[in-house]
Amino acid sequence: MTTHMHITAWVIGIILFFVTYSMLKGGNPKAKMLHMITRLFYLLIFLTGGMLITDFGAYAVKMIVGIIVIAAMEMVLVRTKKEKAQVPCGYCSS
Repeated sequence: MTTHMHITAWVIGIILFFVTYSMLKGGNPKAKMLHMITRLFYLLIFLTGGMLITDFGAYAVKMIVGIIVIAAMEMVLVRTKKEKAQVPCGYCSS
């Protein structure tokens, strides 16, 4: 049962990541709310993964790689969000 919850959380998390990314690129104001929901699914992935690791201790390397993937996904979303707040170089007054 835990495996199914973990896989479902990953699938929903990846879908939310791509939807949030496209909304941030489009400048949609609801992207912030969706970004918070995506972070909630990151937590669900961590929790279900932790439950799996207690059952199958041999998957420690896979867990570390999964954490790195989630961190990379979050960095992409945060950097995309911050680029919107910056002034494009073509509009600089220098």
